[in-house]
Amino acid sequence: MKRISWTLLLILCLVSSGCMTQVHTVGAGPTGTEVVRGRNWYLFFGLARLNGLDPERLAGEATSYRVTTEYTIWDGILNLIFFPLTIRTKSVWVEK
Repeated sequence: MKRISWTLLLILCLVSSGCMTQVHTVGAGPTGTEVVRGRNWYLFFGLARLNGLDPERLAGEATSYRVTTEYTIWDGILNLIFFPLTIRTKSVWVEK
């Protein structure tokens, strides 16, 4: 029973440890209501990026926008699933 409790505690720590949000405003901030979403994938727990998702490319022609980068509950679930492969994810939203 003690081993199961420690395992569940470890899983809870792994899933909830990445709950954070970063917000960056470029220019005057978003001027419309369009939101573009994406997900960054990292290898070796964040040392190497697997995909080239760039918030600047997501913004397109917009010169004023807001970039929100955060770990969501879905990122936590995906990170738990891909933990043995050392793969991590992070969600990115660009509001134009």
